[in-house]
Amino acid sequence: RSSLDYWGLPDVELPGELANIVLINQWASDDDGGDDDDDACLRTRISFDGGARWLALPVPDDARHLCPSGGAGADDARPCALHLQLSGDGFPGAYAPGDTVGLWVALGAVGPCMPLDAAYGPRESELHTFVSRDGGASWRLAHRGMYVPEVANHGALIVLASVRAATRDVVYSADTGASWATCRVAPAANVSIDNVLTRGMNAQSFIVQGTLQGSTRGFVATMHAGAAHNSACVAPDLAGEPGSDYELWTPADAAAALLRAQPTPSSS
Repeated sequence: RSSLDYWGLPDVELPGELANIVLINQWASDDDGGDDDDDACLRTRISFDGGARWLALPVPDDARHLCPSGGAGADDARPCALHLQLSGDGFPGAYAPGDTVGLWVALGAVGPCMPLDAAYGPRESELHTFVSRDGGASWRLAHRGMYVPEVANHGALIVLASVRAATRDVVYSADTGASWATCRVAPAANVSIDNVLTRGMNAQSFIVQGTLQGSTRGFVATMHAGAAHNSACVAPDLAGEPGSDYELWTPADAAAALLRAQPTPSSS
């Protein structure tokens, strides 16, 4: 059974620019680590062929330590997998801007399923921020804890801001999430950040919005990422080779369905 989001709609997400890929959350059964009596646990499944086949999300290599068994969960009667927060009131959902190809940023939990609190929302203490660069076929742990994302420059620039702890910093990546750095946006660690915005797909600047803790005053800061990402991409004809800013990506394994043959309508 598919779960429902805060608005009573199926808990489903689609990525930008990649057809046939679907993420969905289901109520977990007893075999998956859930409880059919109280629906206290969700599991995430992904399809690369428009829903013909559904697969679990693999645990990122850098998040295997988060499995209850301390590993990949293969020896557990309830296999460990990655489960994502797709939508909901007060939580960032899985984010895949339409001008990026294959990029997804989402909150998630690692385990047999995603445990819920008494209000049927994800248990915040177990949520972390994950990034996929290949349409959901594989994921990596971007940062521990809950962060709200914004993406620019067709996915090359990603900014994450903590949404549950007062801070004066945001973190950013200039290489589609492969590495991260810190940018200070406030003089003191007393800002509760609500959102990060950008102007468009080619922008290299961001607006950070929030409030100052202990007051009703708002907070707005501008972050310019041009210095971290100001060079033109070079050597497209040498993609995958040293000295080229371009990489080759061929869908493999489950993601091979991205390039599956499409049926051609015919008439007689």
